Amino acid sequence: MANLTRWAGSLTCAALTLACPAPESTLGQAPTDTVAPVLPACSETGVITSVNPSGDLPSTGGTLPVTLGFQGFQFAQLGLRAPVALSSPTTVRTRVTVPGKMSTSATYARVRLTSGGSNLATVPLLVFFNDVPLAELYGQPATITLEASTGTCWVAATVTVTLGQGGFADADATLWADGGAR
Repeated sequence: MANLTRWAGSLTCAALTLACPAPESTLGQAPTDTVAPVLPACSETGVITSVNPSGDLPSTGGTLPVTLGFQGFQFAQLGLRAPVALSSPTTVRTRVTVPGKMSTSATYARVRLTSGGSNLATVPLLVFFNDVPLAELYGQPATITLEASTGTCWVAATVTVTLGQGGFADADATLWADGGAR
């Protein structure tokens, strides 16, 4: 009798599975953030900064250098300047879209801040472009959004750039010592 009950239960599960519609495809969609946005957007907007290998901060927009790391990772170093006080350490969310090529997001927890004159800025973060061969990224437009928490709202900045050659990173341990969240 126990075997008959088990068989009937299996048959019921199989019938229910066949009766349910297939889940919608998420192919080509950005992954859903693991941290739900529980804070509203701030009324002030931030500014995205790009850090090239020599440490200079070029103006936002224009060309963003994408670096090929020594283990094949493709990344740009970006930070966010905020016109309002950020919680310290803060949480930073990134979204990158290269139309027709890739769309990705990431959340960085416990990001430290640096003083940037009258503004606070996050330390440079590594934003990765690993979903597409590097040669296919060069010359492509990309929309990048960074958001940082103030503790009461999210300061956001969005910029559209052209992806360019950023050279090669060597095995400099200081770049990787803290996962890029320095």
